[in-house]
Amino acid sequence: MSSGQMNFKRILNRLILFIGFGILAHIIFLLYTTERVLLSHLNQLSVLHIIVICTLMICPWLGYAARIVMWAKFLKEKISYFDAIRVVITADVASALSPTAVGGAPVKAALLINRGFAHGNVGFMLTLGIIEDIIFYTTGILLATIFSVGLISDIGRKVMAFSAEHSMVMII
Repeated sequence: MSSGQMNFKRILNRLILFIGFGILAHIIFLLYTTERVLLSHLNQLSVLHIIVICTLMICPWLGYAARIVMWAKFLKEKISYFDAIRVVITADVASALSPTAVGGAPVKAALLINRGFAHGNVGFMLTLGIIEDIIFYTTGILLATIFSVGLISDIGRKVMAFSAEHSMVMII
């Protein structure tokens, strides 16, 4: 390897180390700035509550990993379910440390490319995630609108009545 080339695996390992340090710093900051009285309430959680919390916490990751494996098979790429879980968790943790506009997509792309995915397939999978989100949220908004038509019409009537009543003030 020439001195001009970058060692991708080395950069990726350092990135994961950086993410780990960021999480540790975040936990220390939270423990330092949180009121001590609130921390004492954690002792009141039962073991069953903690198990339920941990189970519900990993459910989205397991589903997202299944989607990655499914799309990888569709694109004729090979990834194990365990590796997909690692990619999903690392990308999710990275998105918590990166700016909101960036998210975890660069880390997810780097991890998938590191596992041998073609660059075009990685780009397709990242784009597909955005399309899935758009469909999900659009469907949710439409269904919420359909099921709350009475509420929306009540709000509309009250806004119109308010506007008619205060039109002179609004014009001025």
